Amino acid sequence: MGGRLTEDHVIPLREGGTDDVDNLCWCCWWCNVFKGLQTAAPDLRTGRTVPLFHPRRDRWEEHFRWSRDGMQILGRTAMGRASVEALRMNDPDRMETRRFWVTHRVPPRDTT
Repeated sequence: MGGRLTEDHVIPLREGGTDDVDNLCWCCWWCNVFKGLQTAAPDLRTGRTVPLFHPRRDRWEEHFRWSRDGMQILGRTAMGRASVEALRMNDPDRMETRRFWVTHRVPPRDTT
């Protein structure tokens, strides 16, 4: 069980992005589908529209954290919260994949 990865244009070509490596990243296939042409989304807490997480510029740890059980990705910042919602990072299928990973220790813990 796992998730398909796809190449994503962080800034879509139709929105002025390029094929330059700095504008490309691997992402979950579903995140890419839900992202579409979006580069920003509303933060439901503040109501402000903010940029989506940019994996080449932004640090994951600053904007996201894992729930205690490792099943959900939680937004720490407006950018993180907006990205979680816009990309549907906690939809049931992805949470089921994470449940498998956590249950089967993927990646395995070092036993030495």
